[in-house]
Formats: sequence, structure tokens, C-alpha cells
Amino acid sequence: MAFSMTLTPAQQDLVERTHRFAEEVIRPVADHYDREEEFPWPVLEAAAEEGFYNPLFYRDLIGDPTGLSLPMFMEELFWGCAGIGLAIVMPALALSTIGQATSPEQMLQWARGRAGASGPGPVHRARRNTRPGDGAQAGQARRAGEARTQAGRCPRGHRGW
Repeated sequence: MAFSMTLTPAQQDLVERTHRFAEEVIRPVADHYDREEEFPWPVLEAAAEEGFYNPLFYRDLIGDPTGLSLPMFMEELFWGCAGIGLAIVMPALALSTIGQATSPEQMLQWARGRAGASGPGPVHRARRNTRPGDGAQAGQARRAGEARTQAGRCPRGHRGW
């Protein structure tokens, strides 16, 4: 395929849909989420309804032989708000790594239910970064050496929870 900057009809549709989504959904609320430091769950749900929060969507973007679809999508999405745009594409970053090391069938099997593949809305998941009884909030992190067991000892002097 010869390189060309002329957009295919599918690429032009992608740019228009993404720009419209960024203009109508992201931009009107971006200032609120930035100011209040809240996570934009309603925007992710709208992105899922639009098809922007699905591993199959990213598979198609990455598989574009011109290599232009993914950057164009991100450019239009991040025009709305880079932070909200990143929240929308974050699952794709993990899935792209897995996609490099697996077959398409394995990728879809693993991704099902993890990034909107099993239903219309985003799957809300959280990573637990502590052990039972250590406290589940990252805000409870302490400097190295300050963590204490119930007996008052500091285990190995490096736990940060």
C-alpha cells in the first residue's frame, strides 16, 4: 500500500464521530471533572455507547494498514480533554500489550468482560494494591519505614502502607 494522507471514508467517519463526541460530550463537562477532581464515569458510559470503549474497536484501529486511524482517533478525543481521553483509552493500552503476545482468539477471550466487551457499558474494576488488614486506600500510604505491625514492629523497614 502506498502512503497517502488522503483519508478513507471509514477514517473520515471516525474523525467526524470522534470530534462530535469530544465536542458534545467531553468538552462541556471537562472543566467540572478537572475542578472537582472526580472520575468521569458518565463520559465513559457515553463512550461505551458510542463504541469507543471496546477491545474490538481498538483492534480495528490498530489493524489499520495506513497506521493513521489510532492517532486520528486520539487526536480528536484528546482535543476534547486529554485527561478524560486518557481515561477512555487506558484499557486499550493494556490490551495492546496483550494483543502483541497472543492470537486474536486469545486476546478476545482475555478481554471479554474487561473493557466493555461483554456489555453496553464500561466494566468498572479496581486494582487492589494492599493486603487484607493493611488498608485499601492509597491515601493511607506512608513513607518507607513507617508501616507498623500490630505488635509495633516495622516489617523489613520498607512497606509503604
